[in-house]
Amino acid sequence: MVSLKSTRMRHMTSRRKIFSFLIAPVLLPLAACSDSEAELQTPVSTDAVVLAKVMHLDPKPVAVKWSDRMMAKDEIFGPSDRALYALLAYSAADFESVSARLTAGQELQPVHVDSLPPWLVEQTGIDSFKTSAGYDFTGRALSAEAYLQSPYLDGFAVTIGSSRSVLVCGFTR
Repeated sequence: MVSLKSTRMRHMTSRRKIFSFLIAPVLLPLAACSDSEAELQTPVSTDAVVLAKVMHLDPKPVAVKWSDRMMAKDEIFGPSDRALYALLAYSAADFESVSARLTAGQELQPVHVDSLPPWLVEQTGIDSFKTSAGYDFTGRALSAEAYLQSPYLDGFAVTIGSSRSVLVCGFTR
């Protein structure tokens, strides 16, 4: 003989299981959301082959250092989900041609970035752009169209003559 109480308990247990399966996909992503720099940051890479899959590298740089990361909720680039930061070092001859190509007929863009990845801040020449509110590339930011490809379709480039490098920042839409 089955008691009414045990039937009701089984029914409530079934409801909880169904509710858990329905609500878990909604709550798990919310629990995983975080804006801590460590969780947003991906490892720094020097692999040009992998970078070439998301960025045009012509001419080929002699060295690359790059990372991509999830954008924080409060960052100003709007609907962007990810940001790619790449520092491309060139030979003297290639740097001259890249600089000329980037600046040819380009209007300088006003660009302000709240924060940069820690590895990039440590690089030569980047600290000169530091302001009290972040990093200001106004007057130096050029279109990064020559470098960017899907999924990074928006962004800017900055030439850093002291190290014959180009900083390319790309953002997804």
